[in-house]
Amino acid sequence: MTDADAFRAQFPVLEKKSYLNAGTEGPLPRQAADAVRQRIAAEVEGGRCGVDYMTSVKELAAELRQQDHERKLRQLAGKRKVIEAQSAALHAEAETEEAEVKFAIAQETNQVKASRQNAEAMANLRGGSTRSKGKTKMKP
Repeated sequence: MTDADAFRAQFPVLEKKSYLNAGTEGPLPRQAADAVRQRIAAEVEGGRCGVDYMTSVKELAAELRQQDHERKLRQLAGKRKVIEAQSAALHAEAETEEAEVKFAIAQETNQVKASRQNAEAMANLRGGSTRSKGKTKMKP
């Protein structure tokens, strides 16, 4: 049995019908129906008043609030992981961009040096001027 089959088995109506909506009027899972039956039976037998009833209602409400808090904490932990992953990706992107800029600077610096060296070599070959410490000198 696949996970999908196990999930569908929780909804008895799906043996006869297909639900194509995702609204609030969707199928009721067997577990929810069983819980409602148990609660109704307890209220039919024990009544809906008195200390025991009110205590059980308050305990159920506290349990639901606790479950909701735990669910919210799991969601926040998931969000934190997403934020950390996004931050790491942005950091890596910034590092890549910085490396690209530094590489471009190094390339341009090397091109300038090579151009200067080529110009000096050409001048030497022609017997012309050379550059020395930024000044142009004529050869005798």
